[in-house]
Amino acid sequence: KEDDRVAVIATSPLTDDEDWVEFERGQLILFDDGVPHMAPEDCEEVEFRNHGLVSSAIPAAPSLEVDMRRYRLRTSFFEGSGI
Repeated sequence: KEDDRVAVIATSPLTDDEDWVEFERGQLILFDDGVPHMAPEDCEEVEFRNHGLVSSAIPAAPSLEVDMRRYRLRTSFFEGSGI
């Protein structure tokens, strides 16, 4: 299909007839539907769509409601913040 996307991660270019983009040392790129996201705000948008990082080794972050109970915050604390 024309709209299909594929991302291949390799330590060096595998072909001479295609464009290859080199990662910076220590750089993390999040791919969602074959589209790379590098800026934190782009990655955050992917996370909000539940397409982000999933790991069985890293526990999931608690929900806002759990954090509010844990830190004894009232909903009035967030008034006017847009949350």
